[in-house]
Amino acid sequence: MHCVYEHCGEFGRLMDQKEDDQDMKLWNIAADYKVNQACMESNIGHMPKNAVHDRKFYKSYTEEIYEHLKQTGEADDKETLDVHMFGEGDGDGKDDPTGRNAPIKISSQEAKEIKDQMKQAVIQSAQSTDAGNLPGDVKRIINSMTNPKMDWKDLLNMSIQSLIKSDYTFMRQSRKSMSMGIYLPGQKNEEKIDVAIGLDVSGSISSSMIEEFLGEVYGIMQQFQDFKVRIWTFDTEVYQESYKEFDPYNADELKDYQIIGCGGTDFTCNYNFMKDNDITPDKFIMFTDGMPWDSWGDESYCDSLFVIHGTDQIVPPFGEHAYYSQS
Repeated sequence: MHCVYEHCGEFGRLMDQKEDDQDMKLWNIAADYKVNQACMESNIGHMPKNAVHDRKFYKSYTEEIYEHLKQTGEADDKETLDVHMFGEGDGDGKDDPTGRNAPIKISSQEAKEIKDQMKQAVIQSAQSTDAGNLPGDVKRIINSMTNPKMDWKDLLNMSIQSLIKSDYTFMRQSRKSMSMGIYLPGQKNEEKIDVAIGLDVSGSISSSMIEEFLGEVYGIMQQFQDFKVRIWTFDTEVYQESYKEFDPYNADELKDYQIIGCGGTDFTCNYNFMKDNDITPDKFIMFTDGMPWDSWGDESYCDSLFVIHGTDQIVPPFGEHAYYSQS
């Protein structure tokens, strides 16, 4: 949960500012207050009597808890219960509430990679569970990750990357833990993904926009060893002759995809087309002007991402969304 809340990144910022050890310890205590809140909200286990937990902080961000503790001194007699893995790379991290002497030191690039992987994992996990079971703060984090103001290319990439199913296996051991003489399982990724794309050709989206959008999809697909991309165009119906399937063997042809159709706009036809043709993608992505004449489609059929051109005032009633702007 510290990774989910990006506490480690803020910890690194404090270190860069040369805060003293007391401030570092205080930050860790504030972070524990926030994590323990999430555990309580999710009914995970039982809170130890000596753990830091206070309901008055439930509506506060970690930064606000930190500032409160710093001003009031309420945490002067508090201690953290966890051991930190990341710090300046010295010592073993034990009996060090500041985290400075944690055993593993990582570069800023490694930290960014961990942050991106965690974002993908959070979105993936949220998609596989009942949204009503998520702690309020986690919902806020997911909303910020899929914020409409996020660049559409970044969200498109993150949304597709989040489809990778991960597990752990001792056949691939964690390199970082091995350097400490500890043997922990590494991640095993199943990298085949299935994505369906509906292209709105109702008139307001030009061929150059679609070409840029498909170029971005092509670039993302090159990151996977195996994939299936199904593409079609639609207005009030899906054009059967526009339906194409792409995989690693014919991926280059995606760049020459031919646009067919021009008319009104009916989003529901996409979901009906998938049902009629037994297409159940990991993710359905629609490139559209965001102006259906009726429904946005079947929310329960599959995960959906809408890339919307024309206005940032339209908010889909379900799924993820971003607003397209030409490069």
